[in-house]
Amino acid sequence: MVIAALVPIAVSRYGVHDDALWRPCALVALAIWVIFVIALNRTTASRTINRSPDRLDRLFPVVGLPLHVVNAGSLVLITFGVWPGNDEALYVTALAAGVIFAGYTLLMSGMGQTDAPAPDQDGL
Repeated sequence: MVIAALVPIAVSRYGVHDDALWRPCALVALAIWVIFVIALNRTTASRTINRSPDRLDRLFPVVGLPLHVVNAGSLVLITFGVWPGNDEALYVTALAAGVIFAGYTLLMSGMGQTDAPAPDQDGL
């Protein structure tokens, strides 16, 4: 998401503004999002989490899925020019949803860790 956040800043330095700025940036951000989702779903840990009946995993449809929809939906609206006057706001909305989803993913992976007691070094 850091790359997606910096692309409009870099591109705007060349005098590109409005639709010519936000549409390519949204395409880059959408490509990054697609690559992230594919890569995340290919990991062994993700497949294990997706198949576990753990209580934490049941939060995804309530928290994670709406964030994905907001992120991808905002970028698709920009890409197809559905709401042209609000491209900048939609882009920021997509970035915010991406950052919140990253925090959610980090929280879920941390809370999903099981702490196995380590053997005592001293043999006690």
